[in-house]
Parts: sequence; structure tokens; C-alpha cells
Amino acid sequence: MKKEYETGYRIYILRLIKGYTREELSELVDITPKFLYEIEKGRKNFSVQTLIKLSNVLEVACDYILTGDEKFIKKENREFINEMFSITNKQ
Repeated sequence: MKKEYETGYRIYILRLIKGYTREELSELVDITPKFLYEIEKGRKNFSVQTLIKLSNVLEVACDYILTGDEKFIKKENREFINEMFSITNKQ
């Protein structure tokens, strides 16, 4: 799997966990829903400013979004996030 897609996929999963529609999250981050879709699919890169906004809204460290390293998320959220990844990977 491409690194960009993994980053986008993490954003997608975090968006679902937080209960945001693509439109809601894109509004909070000040980007278009189409651009967010392209990010989630790994088709577009994004700026540091967008990364910081995503990190703040999704309540995870920028490092987690970029690397997927679980040490950058709260311990109590790790199991839930891992469960969400396993559910969506089965579909």
C-alpha cells in the first residue's frame, strides 16, 4: 500500500470515528469536500497547515496521521481505532 494512501486512510478512519461527514470535516479544516476526498484516497498531498488543522479537529498528533505510529494516540483510543481499521479492511 502506498504511504500517501495509508495517510489518507488514517484520516478517513479518524473522520468516521469522530462521526464527521466529509462535508463537515472539510468545513472545519477549511478545505473543499472534493479535496478531502482526494486526500483520503491518497490522490492529493496537503500542506502543513492542513495537517495541523486535521490534527486539531481529529484530536490526534500530526505524527500519527503521517506515520500511523500508535504511540502518538491516546492509549484509550488505540483499541477502538485498531478495531475500526480491521472492520473496514474486511469490507
